[in-house]
Amino acid sequence: MRALLRNRIVRAAATYWWAPSLVLVGTGLGVGGLLGPTLAAGAVLFGAGATAGAAGAIGLQAKRARQAALRRHAEAGYLCVCPRCLAAPGLHFVCEACGAPVEEDVVHTEARWVNSCGGCGKALRAAAGARLEVAAHCPGCRYAAPRAELHERRVAVLAAATPEAFQVLLAQAGPEARPAPPASAQWETPAGRVVLLSLAELAPETLAAPHAGHHLTALWIAGSDALRLGQILDTFTVTAGRGPELLRGVPACVQSPELPPELRRLLEHRFREVETGVTPGCFLTAGTK
Repeated sequence: MRALLRNRIVRAAATYWWAPSLVLVGTGLGVGGLLGPTLAAGAVLFGAGATAGAAGAIGLQAKRARQAALRRHAEAGYLCVCPRCLAAPGLHFVCEACGAPVEEDVVHTEARWVNSCGGCGKALRAAAGARLEVAAHCPGCRYAAPRAELHERRVAVLAAATPEAFQVLLAQAGPEARPAPPASAQWETPAGRVVLLSLAELAPETLAAPHAGHHLTALWIAGSDALRLGQILDTFTVTAGRGPELLRGVPACVQSPELPPELRRLLEHRFREVETGVTPGCFLTAGTK
């Protein structure tokens, strides 16, 4: 936890850890013989060990706080998806005053051990019990927003397999859906934010980094061309660098009530759950609950 060096007490201890040992060193050397150097060396090692032990204990507390925060987010169904670039970068923070990055450990421990920005030096918490003045941040496009808006939101990531299916769902979503390149749209519901993607049109460079497409809630399929669909799914999983398991747990919702044998085999091989006869309206409603 490098941020600990901004803690004045820790910084002083790291710089002058030898000072408390100096008296014992002098005493040890004054004793003479074999015992003197032994006491002197032991005093030096004790000072260094105590400083390292204190830093290690704080680092362990920070690690546990981070794990607890990630667990709370997972249990609440939160997903960090940048509304500007659709990246899913995880939890990143910046100082509200200057925009400099703030370490996760500092935020998760509520600035208990380090209460200053590494960029501008400003206190992150003005007083005990005051709000922590950090914002959520997307490192890809530099978008910053309140933590409740970017980190503590339920986000449903829905996808259409083909561009034609994407246009059908976009029309069904209505004027609330805000189309945005590349081949995506977003809108708000009482349950949270909805991101709609066109699977076949996602750019390779987009999927190479953590992206909303890596966290699909459900996939809608219109049409019965098994060969074309297989090519789209292969391209998506290979480009995302995650392999077939990326889609294994995603429900495949098919518009047609009846599936040709080759399409059924394809879907049952790639998806754990396949539902037929799903209309665009039902797909959007069920996917956003």
